[in-house]
Amino acid sequence: MRRHRLYHIAFLATVLLAHSSWGGPSVSLLFEARAAAHRSCQWLVARQRADGSWEGDTRLTARAVAALAHSGYGESESVAAALAKALPWLETAPPSSATTPTAWEQRYETAAALAAAESIKTKLPESQANWRTALLEQALATQRGEGCWQEENRDSLAATVHALLVIGIAGGDELRQTGERQ
Repeated sequence: MRRHRLYHIAFLATVLLAHSSWGGPSVSLLFEARAAAHRSCQWLVARQRADGSWEGDTRLTARAVAALAHSGYGESESVAAALAKALPWLETAPPSSATTPTAWEQRYETAAALAAAESIKTKLPESQANWRTALLEQALATQRGEGCWQEENRDSLAATVHALLVIGIAGGDELRQTGERQ
C-alpha cells in the first residue's frame, strides 16, 4: 500500500507541474502545484534509504528518480543529492521483484529514470555514460526473429512492449530522425 501511495503522490506532483504550461490555470493554482511538488520532493527524499533506493525496490526507485527529476526541483541540493545516491544503486539493482511483470519493464523504468535525470543535466556515474548505447545493443541482441522479446523462454507481449519503450527512450531523437529518412 505504501509503495502505491508513494508513486501516486510523486506522479500527481509531476503531472501538475508538467501541465502547468497549459495557459489556463490561475497563478494561485500554479503556486499550489509548485508547493505540492516541493512537499512531495521533500517527502520522497526523506524516505530514501541510505543505500540510495526507495524500499529496496528497483521499480519504485526508478519511478522516484523520474518523479524527482521532472518535479521542477531536480537542481535543489536535497533532490540532487538523492539522485546522486539513487543512480548508482539502480546500476547494481537486484532483479525485479515478483510484482514486476517483466525484466524489460525494469529496464524501461531505469531508462526513463536515466533520461529524466539527464534532462535536468544531472551528472550520471561514469559507468552509466553510455547507457543508451548499451540498452539499444541489449534490445537488438535479444529480439527474436519474429520481432518479439521473451520472458522466461516464452514470447511475451509485455516484454515486447517494454523493450520497444526502451528502444524509444534509448534511441531518442536519433532513432526518430533515422525513421523519417527511410
